[in-house]
Amino acid sequence: MSQHLRPPAGVIYIALLTLTVCNGLLADLFLFITQRSNWNISPVVPLVLYVAIRLEYMVSARSPRHYRLISIGLFIATLIPSSLAAWLALFCCASYSAIVYWPNNRSPLLLIGLVGSYIWKASAFKLASPTLLELESRALGSLLSLYHPQLMVDHNILYINQQHALALGLGCSALSNLSFLIIGWLAMYFLNCQHAARLSQLTVVTLLMVSLNTLRIAIMSIDKYWYTLAHGGLSSSIYDAMLSLLVCSAIFIKPRHR
Repeated sequence: MSQHLRPPAGVIYIALLTLTVCNGLLADLFLFITQRSNWNISPVVPLVLYVAIRLEYMVSARSPRHYRLISIGLFIATLIPSSLAAWLALFCCASYSAIVYWPNNRSPLLLIGLVGSYIWKASAFKLASPTLLELESRALGSLLSLYHPQLMVDHNILYINQQHALALGLGCSALSNLSFLIIGWLAMYFLNCQHAARLSQLTVVTLLMVSLNTLRIAIMSIDKYWYTLAHGGLSSSIYDAMLSLLVCSAIFIKPRHR
């Protein structure tokens, strides 16, 4: 009978993994505490962390040497007060674990996805945002011009008419938020299914997420009243709830029997 992850290796690994993720979020926490930014830590982060730990307990025990190497890397990451260093250390440790224990590696794959999603939204997308937001704005403009023939696009600004315009920012971009939503969906999927997700399933979920965001922007483009209604307050909460339901839809997929 295979043995699962046991203390002290399990306790040390889980503690260091949690501390490393917290270290990676320190910059966002500091900005929020000092009131320099709104709360922008996605609930997907603790969800993926929980699922990764649970999946680690479900597989056969790793070798003591494996956990010693991983724990040393994560321990070093907790000592460096740098979000980037923490995420890079987690990426290296998870990649090592994924390579050594391929193909039984769903837990480290989730952690790799988490690191990629965070770095994409916090750094990479912001650096490439002038180009990406303009491309996304032009794609939205082509679609919305069917309803607004006079619409014009200038960089990331959609000029609906002389009285109304929309500026596509980081918070409204589907490209900015898509990675976290997909990794959240995969986390819920791995809780429900033991086999890999199909490409068709990921494609459908991605298209639904993009369509939902496009619908929201289309509503905001009607006029200033609809913009105010769809951008904040109850409508914003409803939009977030619909995204959450879409992420949780993975638990309703029926597992395939081998």
